[in-house]
Amino acid sequence: MHDFYNTLFNLRTNNPALRAGDPEAKTERLTASDNRHIFAFLRNDGEQQVLVILNFSCTGASFSLDSINGKFRDIFSCKEMEFSNEKSFQLNSWEYLVFERL
Repeated sequence: MHDFYNTLFNLRTNNPALRAGDPEAKTERLTASDNRHIFAFLRNDGEQQVLVILNFSCTGASFSLDSINGKFRDIFSCKEMEFSNEKSFQLNSWEYLVFERL
Protein backbone atom coordinates (compact mmCIF):
# COMPACT_ATOMS: atom_id res chain seq x y z
CA MET A 1 0.00 0.00 0.00
CA HIS A 2 2.93 2.28 0.71
CA ASP A 3 4.11 2.07 -2.92
CA PHE A 4 0.64 3.00 -4.19
CA TYR A 5 0.45 6.22 -2.17
CA ASN A 6 4.10 7.02 -2.77
CA THR A 7 3.53 6.79 -6.55
CA LEU A 8 0.50 9.09 -6.38
CA PHE A 9 2.35 11.54 -4.14
CA ASN A 10 5.30 11.68 -6.57
CA LEU A 11 2.95 12.27 -9.49
CA ARG A 12 1.24 15.14 -7.69
CA THR A 13 4.56 16.65 -6.64
CA ASN A 14 6.24 16.40 -10.05
CA ASN A 15 3.43 17.07 -12.52
CA PRO A 16 2.30 20.72 -12.89
CA ALA A 17 -1.14 19.58 -14.12
CA LEU A 18 -1.97 18.51 -10.55
CA ARG A 19 -0.94 21.71 -8.77
CA ALA A 20 -3.74 23.06 -6.62
CA GLY A 21 -4.62 26.71 -7.06
CA ASP A 22 -2.91 27.03 -10.45
CA PRO A 23 -5.32 28.96 -12.71
CA GLU A 24 -3.68 27.41 -15.79
CA ALA A 25 -4.47 23.85 -14.68
CA LYS A 26 -7.81 22.66 -16.05
CA THR A 27 -9.90 19.54 -15.46
CA GLU A 28 -12.00 18.16 -18.31
CA ARG A 29 -14.51 15.33 -18.01
CA LEU A 30 -14.08 12.96 -20.93
CA THR A 31 -16.94 11.22 -22.68
CA ALA A 32 -16.73 7.45 -22.58
CA SER A 33 -18.89 5.17 -24.69
CA ASP A 34 -20.05 3.67 -21.37
CA ASN A 35 -20.62 6.78 -19.22
CA ARG A 36 -22.89 4.79 -16.94
CA HIS A 37 -19.94 2.83 -15.51
CA ILE A 38 -16.83 4.70 -16.64
CA PHE A 39 -15.75 8.06 -15.24
CA ALA A 40 -12.74 9.56 -17.02
CA PHE A 41 -11.11 12.95 -16.74
CA LEU A 42 -8.06 14.76 -18.02
CA ARG A 43 -6.16 17.26 -15.92
CA ASN A 44 -3.83 19.49 -17.94
CA ASP A 45 -1.51 22.43 -17.61
CA GLY A 46 -0.19 23.24 -21.05
CA GLU A 47 1.86 20.28 -22.24
CA GLN A 48 1.57 18.31 -18.98
CA GLN A 49 -1.45 16.00 -18.74
CA VAL A 50 -2.75 13.39 -16.32
CA LEU A 51 -5.51 11.01 -17.45
CA VAL A 52 -7.62 9.12 -14.90
CA ILE A 53 -10.10 6.37 -15.82
CA LEU A 54 -12.33 4.75 -13.19
CA ASN A 55 -14.79 1.88 -13.46
CA PHE A 56 -17.47 2.53 -10.83
CA SER A 57 -19.32 -0.74 -11.29
CA CYS A 58 -19.25 -4.28 -9.98
CA THR A 59 -18.92 -5.61 -13.53
CA GLY A 60 -16.30 -5.27 -16.22
CA ALA A 61 -16.75 -2.52 -18.78
CA SER A 62 -15.69 -2.19 -22.39
CA PHE A 63 -15.48 1.37 -23.66
CA SER A 64 -13.77 3.93 -25.86
CA LEU A 65 -12.90 7.55 -25.03
CA ASP A 66 -13.68 10.57 -27.19
CA SER A 67 -11.28 13.49 -27.55
CA ILE A 68 -8.12 11.81 -26.27
CA ASN A 69 -5.19 11.03 -28.54
CA GLY A 70 -1.52 10.41 -27.97
CA LYS A 71 0.95 8.38 -25.95
CA PHE A 72 0.58 8.00 -22.20
CA ARG A 73 2.44 6.07 -19.50
CA ASP A 74 0.64 4.15 -16.75
CA ILE A 75 2.08 5.59 -13.53
CA PHE A 76 1.90 2.27 -11.68
CA SER A 77 3.20 -0.20 -14.30
CA CYS A 78 5.19 2.27 -16.46
CA LYS A 79 3.56 0.62 -19.50
CA GLU A 80 3.12 2.96 -22.47
CA MET A 81 -0.24 3.10 -24.22
CA GLU A 82 -1.43 4.84 -27.36
CA PHE A 83 -4.87 6.44 -27.14
CA SER A 84 -7.12 7.27 -30.08
CA ASN A 85 -10.85 7.72 -30.68
CA GLU A 86 -11.09 4.34 -32.39
CA LYS A 87 -9.40 2.28 -29.66
CA SER A 88 -11.46 0.21 -27.21
CA PHE A 89 -10.49 -0.57 -23.63
CA GLN A 90 -11.58 -3.03 -20.97
CA LEU A 91 -11.60 -2.41 -17.22
CA ASN A 92 -12.49 -4.99 -14.61
CA SER A 93 -14.94 -4.18 -11.83
CA TRP A 94 -13.75 -1.29 -9.65
CA GLU A 95 -10.52 -1.05 -11.67
CA TYR A 96 -8.76 2.28 -12.24
CA LEU A 97 -5.99 3.59 -14.47
CA VAL A 98 -3.83 6.68 -14.03
CA PHE A 99 -1.69 7.91 -16.93
CA GLU A 100 0.80 10.68 -17.56
CA ARG A 101 1.25 12.04 -21.11
CA LEU A 102 4.63 11.31 -22.66
